[in-house]
Amino acid sequence: MSDLHADADIAYHGMLSDTLPVPLLYVYGDDDRSRDYMIPIVKRYGLPQLRVDGPENAATLMVEPAAPGWQVVIGPGKAFTVTWPFSRPLAYGGGMTTPGWTRAALKAGECWLLVGPPHNWISTVSVHEVISSVWKAGGALGIVPVVRG
Repeated sequence: MSDLHADADIAYHGMLSDTLPVPLLYVYGDDDRSRDYMIPIVKRYGLPQLRVDGPENAATLMVEPAAPGWQVVIGPGKAFTVTWPFSRPLAYGGGMTTPGWTRAALKAGECWLLVGPPHNWISTVSVHEVISSVWKAGGALGIVPVVRG
């Protein structure tokens, strides 16, 4: 499988949540092969299918908890590791660069973990566009615990 990458953002009132900031972490591979291999594997290990209910112009995002064993561990220097019910971490060694993400995720004790196709996120598109892209690719989205390691 290709190398994995991660981007993060915080969705505030009016974007995804009516009351609280929602820390989002998006893990994706270098190429379309990652979609063909990574997405089915993470679903098999308990990260739910990204589901949308209703028509596209008024859709509701259906978010479920991931299976036990999934979590984001925040280490020293804002490094993070995504663990899952497999022998090796899904992603590790990355340094969180999104301002306030680590603090918001640790305060909430959870984040929304998206896994999908390659996407140029943060600087050029909205959170809604990323979620739409992941949904159309059959990607995964689940609520996972965030802990300090």
